[in-house]
Amino acid sequence: AAAAPLLDRAALYIYLSGEATRLLGPFKGYAFALEVERADSLAALQALALQLVERVQKAKGDDAAAAVREALGLR
Repeated sequence: AAAAPLLDRAALYIYLSGEATRLLGPFKGYAFALEVERADSLAALQALALQLVERVQKAKGDDAAAAVREALGLR
């Protein structure tokens, strides 16, 4: 199984909603932030966190993805 982010629900929510537009750009970031708002559990936020890493990796490469993983507490 993939490692889960170490952040708690509140911290994950703040990071994911706050960083989405910076990392993904205004349109994709806004759509992602809406997904974060709809996430109704820690597990749902953790799944979105892993998606964010994948999306950043595709858009900006390995170094950017590694920085997101570190911010999320993913190893």
